[in-house]
Amino acid sequence: MGEIQLPIPMSYQGKSIGEISISPLTGSVIADTKKIMDEGMAYEAMRIMVAGCTESIGEATDRPQIREILRRMTYKSAEYVLIKILTLEQNDNKIEGSYPCPHPACGGKVLCQFNEDESLDTSDDISDLEVVRAGENESSFDYDLLDPVTIETGDGEEPINVSSVAINFPTLNDCSMALRKRGQNDHVRLQMGIYQEALTKVGGHEVDTKWKNRYGLRMFEKMKGPDLRALSKEVDKYGLKTELEKHCLKCGTMFHVELDTANFFASALRSH
Repeated sequence: MGEIQLPIPMSYQGKSIGEISISPLTGSVIADTKKIMDEGMAYEAMRIMVAGCTESIGEATDRPQIREILRRMTYKSAEYVLIKILTLEQNDNKIEGSYPCPHPACGGKVLCQFNEDESLDTSDDISDLEVVRAGENESSFDYDLLDPVTIETGDGEEPINVSSVAINFPTLNDCSMALRKRGQNDHVRLQMGIYQEALTKVGGHEVDTKWKNRYGLRMFEKMKGPDLRALSKEVDKYGLKTELEKHCLKCGTMFHVELDTANFFASALRSH
């Protein structure tokens, strides 16, 4: 069993919950997770694995209550817990990956592969990565757009001018809802859909589900690149910092990459 401090605490029944206790994977959890993963529901598969390996969360030990609380877990916290579950099960902290060199004339790759001989081991070690934690009651962020957008309502009403938004740190439930609506083949709109589900205010005014379904995606589609990149940075600012520096041995280029945690998750499931 392992005790973990969540990067982003959750609020439940007026209390802040920031600690979870996990246990190793069982055959039942692996089978349930694989089944959902094979159906293309990656975020739901993550939720099932975390729920199946949770012994307690805060003071809760009752299974139905644990499942209810986990609906409020942010994606970034779930990602961190998931990796901890897999390293607990595998008894190591290694992640393999393949990272193409960005130099246009190179075509080389940096291969990070595990080897029992430490002198030949080029895999990345999770324990070397920084974990950035949010404040106890920090569950959302406000963002002022660099380039405000206008949404035409098309129903005779005044256009909606958007200069600021407030967004909760997306939960697994937000991600699953967006995946159901947008599918997995349109990655950019899927990300916008996740922001749409987590959206709480526009221009300082609260928005409901009806407003988000009607205007949310259109609003994010109108945003310029710098604003979307800034939103992505805000969403990802807490949790495991997965950006690493790599060195291409073929051409000498130094570059930064995102650690391939999805590959770690998928390869761990394939190994069973």
